[in-house]
Amino acid sequence: MTNRIGICEWSIPAATTRERLALAASVGLTSVEPDLGSLKDGFPLSKLGVQQMYCGWRDEFGLTYPAIAVNALCDHGMADPGARATAFQAIEAAAEAAAALVIPILQLPSFVKGDITSETGFASTVICLRHACECVRGTDIIVGSENALPAEDALRLIMEVGHDNFHIYFDTRNLFAMKGLDTLAILETVMDHICQVHIKDGVDSGPSTLLGEGNSGFAESMAVLNRHGYAGQLLLENDYGRIAQATGEDPADLLRRDRATAENHL
Repeated sequence: MTNRIGICEWSIPAATTRERLALAASVGLTSVEPDLGSLKDGFPLSKLGVQQMYCGWRDEFGLTYPAIAVNALCDHGMADPGARATAFQAIEAAAEAAAALVIPILQLPSFVKGDITSETGFASTVICLRHACECVRGTDIIVGSENALPAEDALRLIMEVGHDNFHIYFDTRNLFAMKGLDTLAILETVMDHICQVHIKDGVDSGPSTLLGEGNSGFAESMAVLNRHGYAGQLLLENDYGRIAQATGEDPADLLRRDRATAENHL
C-alpha cells in the first residue's frame, strides 16, 4: 500500500467531518483535502476552533492535509470582476488556514461561476491568482489553479501570473467532461507545472464512476504521470455517496476499490 493516495473530503460519504476522516483512514487512505467552506458559514476552516479540531483529527487518524480547497470560488468566481472582493476574502482566509494547519497547497478552482470563458474573465482570474501568490509570499505554500483551459491558455495563465509559487492543479476528468478537451495532450503540455492531482472517472459529462469504468482517460493519464516521474499526491474525487446509493454497495468498499485501482496504476 502506498502513502500517495488520498481523497477530497467532500467525496467521502459520511455525515460529519470526524466520520469522514475516520472512514478515509479506515480504508487505508493517508491524506484528506479539506475545503475552506462557504462564505455563508464564514469560511469555517479559517476559524481557530475548527482548525484545532482538524489538528486533533489529523493526529488521531494519522492523516495529512495535502491541500486546502477553496470551493467557494465556484460561487464567487475569480473570473467575475464583480465578485473579486469576495474572492480575495476567500483566498486570504485560505492562506491563513493553510499556514495555521501547515497545508502546502492552496487549490483554487475556476469552475461554475469562475469558469474562464472570455478575455475579461481570464484577466480577472490572473489578478486573483497573483493576489493569492502574494498572500503566501515568504512561505513554502504553493498556489494551484484548477481550471478547464486548453493547453495554450494554461501556459499563458502561468506566464501572466508570473510567480514562482504558482502551479497547475490537475484533474484527470474535468477537461474532457466539462469542455471535451484532450486531457492527455494538455497533461503532456503542462506536466512540468503540476503541483498535485485529483483523480476521478466517468462517462462523457455524466455522473462519476469508479476509476477505470468511465471514458475520461484515467488510465492513460496515470501512464503519462508515471512516465514523467510524478511522485506527488493523487486525491480521489469521485461521488462515492451517489455511487453507493445507485449500486447499494458499502461506501467503504467503494473507497477501497478505488484506492486499489489507483495503486495498481502507479
